[in-house]
Amino acid sequence: MEAVTVAGMLVALAYATLLLGGYIFGMFMLWKAVGSRSFCKFNRLVVVRAIWAGAAFLGSLAVLLPIEPTLRLTTALIVFILHGTPAYTGFSVGVATFEDADRLRREQRTVQWLLEWEDERAARTAHDDDA
Repeated sequence: MEAVTVAGMLVALAYATLLLGGYIFGMFMLWKAVGSRSFCKFNRLVVVRAIWAGAAFLGSLAVLLPIEPTLRLTTALIVFILHGTPAYTGFSVGVATFEDADRLRREQRTVQWLLEWEDERAARTAHDDDA
């Protein structure tokens, strides 16, 4: 095999692994944000995207097939395009959802603090009125 072909195959596999890792990380962030019970209900496409990303990752192994180098690189390019879409989508959806959930938790804590403060103020006011 030519050195260029071997280098291209290694870069292709590294890229595919990076994209699959991004998808897995994004789905982990999504799971952490919405919880395990809501995760399955959150998006029915999660399973479809997982299967798509996994199949594309396996398809990226086509660069290892003993076929003509041009056909091998073309196959890898098509697979990368198909693989990158669900991986990037999964990563971005996971991170955005995690950030939204974190913001929501902060807002809930702020509202809880304000409610407790209002209760304390009302109790002090009632205590001062009684005196």
